[in-house]
Amino acid sequence: PQTQHHLISHLNILLFFLDFPKQDCRFFMNIYSTPPHDATNLLIDSIPKLPEMTLIAGDFNLHHKMWDSRRKTQPLAEKLWNTIGDLGVALANQADVWTHIPHNTRLQSSVIDLVWTVPEWMEHSLFAMTVEEIHRITSDHCLVTVDLPYHPEYFALPNIQRGSKNETKYLEGI
Repeated sequence: PQTQHHLISHLNILLFFLDFPKQDCRFFMNIYSTPPHDATNLLIDSIPKLPEMTLIAGDFNLHHKMWDSRRKTQPLAEKLWNTIGDLGVALANQADVWTHIPHNTRLQSSVIDLVWTVPEWMEHSLFAMTVEEIHRITSDHCLVTVDLPYHPEYFALPNIQRGSKNETKYLEGI
């Protein structure tokens, strides 16, 4: 992986790419956006100069009816909703599956941890996104995992058993 600070630079945004064999490189982003949402505003402002993304995930701390029908849509969430598709991604979260469950039971649970990915990956049988409340431990955020529909190619190093005929043959050939 290679980070891409020259494309977008913020303490709470990590942009990197991975080279996949037999494919183009794929761009991934992680974001943590707290009020006043400098990271989300920078993301939105940077969309015209960013490459198409494969996956964007993070704690956006934003409410929108598209991912949490009980909450009022915030203007910045609406702006994000209307522009992030320009990066080639769509929302992977299921609506109303809470990702943030406050320890204070008087506060409402919400969906603020979001995953956006390319539609063809979401349609793939190997793609899965899970939200696991049980693994929260001390956090008030659920564990969000994404299984990507990609199987890397592994290149095994030659393995010759010591003392075997293959070892003798190999050593004779050197």
